[in-house]
Amino acid sequence: MARELARLADELEGRAVAPPPEAFAERDRSLRAIARAAYRSRQERRRHLPERLFSEPAWDMLLELFVAALDGKQVATKGLCGASGVPPSTASRYIDLLEETGLAVRHEDAEDARRMFVAITPRGEQAMTRYLESLLGGRFGFAPELALLDAEGDESARAQGIAPRPKRGS
Repeated sequence: MARELARLADELEGRAVAPPPEAFAERDRSLRAIARAAYRSRQERRRHLPERLFSEPAWDMLLELFVAALDGKQVATKGLCGASGVPPSTASRYIDLLEETGLAVRHEDAEDARRMFVAITPRGEQAMTRYLESLLGGRFGFAPELALLDAEGDESARAQGIAPRPKRGS
């Protein structure tokens, strides 16, 4: 009863009350599924339409960095260049741009100084979270990326009232 009164007092004072940890885990699963689906959607689109019509290397990089952060993984510069779908020199310029805008940061590998990693910054992670949460909230209606949710994302999608697309061959 004391905890409930303290929580109510916090609310009345305008202080935020932290949601339970399981709420963060569910949110992260949903955000991860949408980010992965968005990336796969772009890859699939490249298979069917001329790539030069849809070049967004910085977006592909942000999606890759966001998912890696949620998964607790590091992304090597070389791997991020590959994820962008553009030549390494072009990808390097986009990494520079992500750094200039405060969305990503490069750092050396502590074990091998020849290798660099790129990570999304807290600012970048917050921006991506807000954007992806807006898709989850349905603020913009239909998000085409949601049609490609994988099995991991299906459960999260159902929890949000989104019907996943049937798998091929089913």
